[in-house]
Amino acid sequence: MDLSWFEIRPAERPEAGEMAALLRRSISELCTADHGNDALRLESWLRNKTEETVLCWIDGPGPIFVARACKSPH
Repeated sequence: MDLSWFEIRPAERPEAGEMAALLRRSISELCTADHGNDALRLESWLRNKTEETVLCWIDGPGPIFVARACKSPH
């Protein structure tokens, strides 16, 4: 798989809110087969997908990366 058209780098603290929003949206919209749009199940999945939690991940011992397309793959 050619990933040369992506920029992959360590996440930065100012990105935590955007990262949390992306996680929440991805789970809400793309994992419906798993959570079945059940409000209680979905809330349990989303409970820790907050800016504060993402900041803890960024500040934690392991690296957290972000990827952005930097050019078209074609």
